[in-house]
Amino acid sequence: MSWNRIILRVVLALMLLAVSAVGVQLWRKSDPEYYRAQAEAAAEKEDYATARIYLTRLLRKDPNDAAAHESLSRVILQEARANDAPPRYALQPAALRHLERAAELAPQDLDVQRRLLGVYLEMRNIPKAATVAENVYAQDKTDGDAHLALLWRAVAAGNSDEAQRLIDQSSGVVSRHPFHHFALQLEHYGRMSDEAANAKRRKVLHDAVKLAADLSGEQLELMSYRDREIMLRVLVMVQNSVELPDHKTRAAEITIEILETLKERELLDPQLIAKTASQSQAILNAKSSLESLSERQRRKRSELLGRTREITAPAIDAARRDVASVDLDVYWTNALSLFAQGQRRQAVTVLEQGITAAEKLGPDADKQRMELHLLAARL
Repeated sequence: MSWNRIILRVVLALMLLAVSAVGVQLWRKSDPEYYRAQAEAAAEKEDYATARIYLTRLLRKDPNDAAAHESLSRVILQEARANDAPPRYALQPAALRHLERAAELAPQDLDVQRRLLGVYLEMRNIPKAATVAENVYAQDKTDGDAHLALLWRAVAAGNSDEAQRLIDQSSGVVSRHPFHHFALQLEHYGRMSDEAANAKRRKVLHDAVKLAADLSGEQLELMSYRDREIMLRVLVMVQNSVELPDHKTRAAEITIEILETLKERELLDPQLIAKTASQSQAILNAKSSLESLSERQRRKRSELLGRTREITAPAIDAARRDVASVDLDVYWTNALSLFAQGQRRQAVTVLEQGITAAEKLGPDADKQRMELHLLAARL
């Protein structure tokens, strides 16, 4: 065989191999799993831009791939976080669109449905949340988010029969937002005037304060920010509802204990914590005068006042440095607490500080400034 023929055969073999390699690559790229695998590999390396490109190409080939839509929604959020942008669906509309499409394509996928439901609840989009919740609740009657969305819709619409039906079915529900559930039940029963509804309302308040008293710091951290806010509102309602001095004091003590933990762990806005502490003390002191209390009750009241000051002092200090950062109600409730304890001069001093802070805020604080002036005049 001549050298020319040998060289020709080698060239042809190499050409065949090259064509085969190209064919293999073309075949692989025609397979959606190729793009999925490439996207997963890129995401594992935190190369979210590349992962997004591969998932986008996959969806061009198969627009109805629910898993790809769901993965792309996650990748968009991960890419936002990597770029120091807010990794939230409410602020990343492309991620939300892909999650919604995934849920539409996979109605039986509870993980995707629950994820979308959680997003709608966070966005407080109750109509959409309730629509998804109907599907989730049909598949799992213990799902807390689904139950919350349906109850929220019923209470908001004033549908008392549906709200009561859902409340009656809540015993087996596992909720991530227990205090939001309590608040909705209180709103539902608060619209009724019969004694049976009042008794149910008292039971809800009792259950709420009992749960709050048993919460550990770790459990408070696991709660959503919004549920912590709602918990404080419910605890203030509890304090307003009890009558016996010892019960009022215990409710205030539970509230202060929770506020101390929230403050220590930085789990809520400091101004909200300070405002709630002042409200708690003001309610406690307004309910009964010092003269009507025993020596033991007075000591406990004095102890709670000291703990309240520890909570509210940083808020007042912050106001001196940055007036715009403080809620002026802190001054109001702090002054009421001090006055109820017989400390009139200190109460007036706090009000004067509040009036000064309100003046610095200008016309936007005119109403609150007037209220502080009126209270100072009364004291």
